Amino acid sequence: MAFGTPCVSTDVTGIPELVRDGETGLIVPQHDAEQLANALGQFLTNSALRVKLSTQARQLIESEFDIAIRFLLLTIESI
Repeated sequence: MAFGTPCVSTDVTGIPELVRDGETGLIVPQHDAEQLANALGQFLTNSALRVKLSTQARQLIESEFDIAIRFLLLTIESI
């Protein structure tokens, strides 16, 4: 996601915190090969969707998971 790569994943454990279905990637049920193939097919055939979701994913990573910003916030909070 930080590289702007479109992501397809399952809704297992903490993954949906980052991969938000239809917003920053596509979520499919685990153990469902057909849904996985469909999601990958969407990215292969729909460049607008691919660009939109990967751009939004990159923005999410930059805004909520930037190590420098996190360090700065922790430093300020400890004062």
